[in-house]
Amino acid sequence: MGRWAFKVDLASGGKIALFNIVYLTFLLLIAPPYSITIQFNPNIFLSNHLYIYFQYIETIICVFGAVWVYEETFKHKTYEFILSFPIHKAKIILVRFFQFTVCFYGPLCPSLIIASYKLNNNIVAYCVQKGMPASTIPSISAMTLIFQSLVVINFFVVLSLFLLWIFHDKTIPLVLILAYCALEYGPMSRILGNYCLFRGAFNLPDYYHLFTPNVRVLLPVSIIMFTIVYYAFGNLKCNKFFAFSGKFFTLNK
Repeated sequence: MGRWAFKVDLASGGKIALFNIVYLTFLLLIAPPYSITIQFNPNIFLSNHLYIYFQYIETIICVFGAVWVYEETFKHKTYEFILSFPIHKAKIILVRFFQFTVCFYGPLCPSLIIASYKLNNNIVAYCVQKGMPASTIPSISAMTLIFQSLVVINFFVVLSLFLLWIFHDKTIPLVLILAYCALEYGPMSRILGNYCLFRGAFNLPDYYHLFTPNVRVLLPVSIIMFTIVYYAFGNLKCNKFFAFSGKFFTLNK
């Protein structure tokens, strides 16, 4: 049984992965993601711009990386060529997705750990400035930041794979996802409220609960979409059905 060469994915997505590391390093050097605003009305409301930088913009970077890495895999001619080799779909889909996760999500996790440390320092400084005990405002767990961010970002990455599988071209997935991102920057976050996909980027974040409303929706949907892509890859009936659907939106290459 053959295997997929990692250098193939590195050649297509390596520059984006490197840019992602540079971007995350840059975030650790600037102040805006960690500045906080705290209100008591009567509950404690803590807001800042952390999720704009670590979820919203990071999602766009990771989606570009995913479509560049997987685009050739789902193109008609390349798809048929890949199926002619004795490579199991687990190595084409699962193993490569794990490699993508390590390269793109790996640098994000330590960045969010440092982010939680900076946020908590700002919370303590705020309490000291207002003459309140440091325990007045609960500290923020790095686990919460990591879990929420990974669920949101991974949803859009899996969505990009799902759309690539349908349309066999990276243009439409990118346009659709970027269009939604633009809508969420505008009215969508106010319309959907706590159920907007980037919860906390453009409205009040919830740093104290793992399973926020958007996470409860995005996590199972991500699993379902990835399962469909994995099951359908190599399944000629499924592929023909969605290839036929995709013809209404894009030209075959």
